Amino acid sequence: MSAYIRPVDLLDATTQLFGTSLGTQGVDFSQYTTDQMQSLISRASAQIDGFCKQTFALTNTQERYMGHGTNHLRLRRYPLAQIPDSVSGGAGPVSQSLVADTTFTANVAQGATSVAVADISNLLPGQYLQWADGTSEQGIEIAGVAPTAAGATSGPGTVTLKTATQYAHNTVTGSSLFPTPRLVVNTFDFIQIVLPGQSIFPIPIQQLVVDAEHGSVMNYTPLMFQQLGYATIFPNMLPLLARYTYGYLSGQYPAVLTEVCLEQCRRIALASANLAVAGVSSIKAGDASLSFAAWKPVTLGDDLKELLGQFRRNVGFV
Repeated sequence: MSAYIRPVDLLDATTQLFGTSLGTQGVDFSQYTTDQMQSLISRASAQIDGFCKQTFALTNTQERYMGHGTNHLRLRRYPLAQIPDSVSGGAGPVSQSLVADTTFTANVAQGATSVAVADISNLLPGQYLQWADGTSEQGIEIAGVAPTAAGATSGPGTVTLKTATQYAHNTVTGSSLFPTPRLVVNTFDFIQIVLPGQSIFPIPIQQLVVDAEHGSVMNYTPLMFQQLGYATIFPNMLPLLARYTYGYLSGQYPAVLTEVCLEQCRRIALASANLAVAGVSSIKAGDASLSFAAWKPVTLGDDLKELLGQFRRNVGFV
């Protein structure tokens, strides 16, 4: 579920003026519990997603496309997730565009189904964890991610794998090519050409040049080799299966998204007027149990829709 701001952002905005175009009447958000503020944020964020026909929270998805016989493919959802220092690429399974780049902090035995990692930032279930440590391990789908510190979204943690490792992995590789073992998640987990007979032909992700901002990918090989095989193009009229991660990385939402979310929270709170008609179903106050109705529905105003216009996609929302 999207959440473009945090409860602390509402508290910081209690006395902030949003400008004449968005109104200036303040709300004392300190009267609400954390759960109430979180429910308010979730409602406002969902309204933004619904209008834009896409969530902008970090999301891993799998979609089908149709090739057009060129080496370019435009994705339905963008921006594509990409950490800033990943564009230099690397060896082995490391592509030109990464979502996560970390390492494991303890040796991993053959047959293991969990890995202790140095940083869980941007790791999501469904992504494929790639091993850049000199072994022949193929990418393994992530089943779950658990931080060491409860509630943390970065720092050390444990990744649960959907299938067991086929090789042992050591924190000391002894390889000059991989002096420090890396665990990476590429922006594209895979792009596969779906051939007749339910067979697939994988396109090497190392060949992909990613334009993260505009959601496009170029299957790059020297032009003289473009006609030599399926691996160099997206074949015309053949279906493609793509799995990739899109959305903004944590803490990198554009200011417009966060400001519109703040403003919509303010408008919903003003329409709900007081705790008697706002918030979660109930909270505990000492020995008393206080019940609340749902937040009063408030549609996005035309002024907010105009601000969000640059983010609206011409696709169905999923």
